Amino acid sequence: MSGRDEVAFQSREAALNEATFNKATFNKATFNKATFNKATFNKATFNKTTFNKATFNKATFNKATFNKATFNKATFNKATFNKATFNKATFNKATFNKATLQESAGNI
Repeated sequence: MSGRDEVAFQSREAALNEATFNKATFNKATFNKATFNKATFNKATFNKTTFNKATFNKATFNKATFNKATFNKATFNKATFNKATFNKATFNKATFNKATLQESAGNI
């Protein structure tokens, strides 16, 4: 996805492998049992987005913004957050395995 794409949807189960999201905006989206293998999010914005049982394997978040995002039972395996911003993000039973935060900040 590129440009100023706005995505509003709900997924039951999704596998987004090696997907790239450039400047994508997710408003009130819900991801259930989603798997993101080597997905890249460049300047993506997540507004009131919920991730239920989501797995991020080697996912990269470059300048991503999480506004009131909720991660329920999310797993981050070797995920990288570069200059990510977290505004009131909630992590419920989230697991971080070798995740990297670089120049990231926020109110979690």
